This record gives sequence, structure tokens and C-alpha cells, in this order.
Amino acid sequence: MPPSRKATPCSDTPHPLAPTRLALAATDVGSGVAQIEYRVNGGDWKTYAGELRVRSRDLVEARATDHAGNTSAVLTVNRRWYWSSSREFGPRPLT
Repeated sequence: MPPSRKATPCSDTPHPLAPTRLALAATDVGSGVAQIEYRVNGGDWKTYAGELRVRSRDLVEARATDHAGNTSAVLTVNRRWYWSSSREFGPRPLT
């Protein structure tokens, strides 16, 4: 069974064009997570080694592979900005 994966914003930025930090994580109850990979705006896949700095319009994709060789579906993180109901500027919820 492939690992599950998630992305979590590490900071809120007050301006829609300011970079923000994004952390990726994966879990696997079987053989354990071997690696997490990501790419930004359709670029090459890279091995994840720590928080990413992304811009408000960056499209981040992530996937995880376990020690048995199973790879998860791709997680897409769209960081487009919007006005929330509290009238604060912030990132859209992650998908």
C-alpha cells in the first residue's frame, strides 16, 4: 500500500506575493517511508530535505515512496491567495 502524504504551510505571509514556507510529510504503516519527492511548477522531481520556500502562485506537487517501492498518488498544493471571510488575506486551503 502506498504511503499517505500531506503538506502544511509553516507560516502565514501578510502579502500575496511574499514567499511562504511549506513542509511536506508522509507516513507508511507497512515498510516505512523511503523518500518524499516534490516539484515546483512542473519542473524536475527533487528529493525533499526540508521546508520549501514557495511563492503565492507556485504549484507544488509531492509524492512519497515506501521501502517496498510503492509510490503514492501525487499531492497537488496550489498556493493561490484569496480574501477569507474574516477579511484577512491568506492562502487557499491545501488540496
